[in-house]
Amino acid sequence: MRCEFPGSKQDYKALLIADPQLIDNHTYPGRPEFLLKLSQMTVDDYMRRNFQALMAHLRPDSVIFLGDMTDNGRSSSDEYYKHQLDRFNNIFHLNGTESYTLVPGNHDIGWAEGVKFAALHRFETSFGKPNQVITRNGHDLIFLDTISLSNKEDETVSKDAREFLDSIAKEPKLRPRVLFGHVPLYRDPVTQTCGPNREGGTFPIVKGYQYQTVVDSGLSKEILRLVRPDVIFAGDDHDYCEITHEYPTGKSVEVTVKSISMAMGIKYPAVELLSIRDTVGEKGLQYSLCYIQPPFKDIITYVLFATVNGLWLLWSFRDRTCKYKVRLLPALGYAAIEFVALVIMYQIIK
Repeated sequence: MRCEFPGSKQDYKALLIADPQLIDNHTYPGRPEFLLKLSQMTVDDYMRRNFQALMAHLRPDSVIFLGDMTDNGRSSSDEYYKHQLDRFNNIFHLNGTESYTLVPGNHDIGWAEGVKFAALHRFETSFGKPNQVITRNGHDLIFLDTISLSNKEDETVSKDAREFLDSIAKEPKLRPRVLFGHVPLYRDPVTQTCGPNREGGTFPIVKGYQYQTVVDSGLSKEILRLVRPDVIFAGDDHDYCEITHEYPTGKSVEVTVKSISMAMGIKYPAVELLSIRDTVGEKGLQYSLCYIQPPFKDIITYVLFATVNGLWLLWSFRDRTCKYKVRLLPALGYAAIEFVALVIMYQIIK
């Protein structure tokens, strides 16, 4: 790993991870079971190895997850949900490091009116209460469940988030504030562009079944006005985006953190590194983008070796005598196995 935390050794260092979104039996409808299992094993192993390397190299003080821990936690049975939770804990084995998995994603609990209290309660039981404030190095880290807060129909779902937001608004802002959520706040994608680190062009403003790419404009303005954050971190989009919001008493930078998974439609998965120094001002909060190992490196290497091997086989058996035809049969069988393996790999990563 070439990444290093910005700032000094005395800073509080947090590793931010977005959208692991573990592949489950809901992710690829119609995919044969053996290919689904192979996809799960490949992607799980990719995240596990990279997470272990990050932890060993960076030694963060805490790990903060920004939601979408699983792909279909919102609709899973309790038994299947437990199986997915075990997978998550096996991949992201923290070994005593401080961890915050408080922020629910829409794949964890649903979106707005689609959030059911039972799914929200199950998430809280597994990962902790989503709405909390924790102070580290003279900064308030604020975790807000904007998904449940967006529910306008069921007060049992939105109550905790609403009461928490109101309580934050009543408190004087004594320290710099860092806000963590899953769905990014509303922005104008024409005037608030994401910057050079984004892979996929303009940030989309769309919604559909159990998802919305941004929090509604009115609620976004209310959150900014009441929380008065200095920096905001979100997930959900899978790609990087960095913009600036303005509100009546100030402004804040919002960073959308890239997904750590190789299966989320981006070429270069990454994490975000956050350093917090016990001081006020622009040096108090520093963050940087950290790319992890490219997901296709091993596959490209395999394809190159398979190609070279195939050419060598063709060269070796260019003399088409009867004797070599007999030897050609196992070679063709081996080449066929390599071809099938390549097809399977393509199915995993496409």
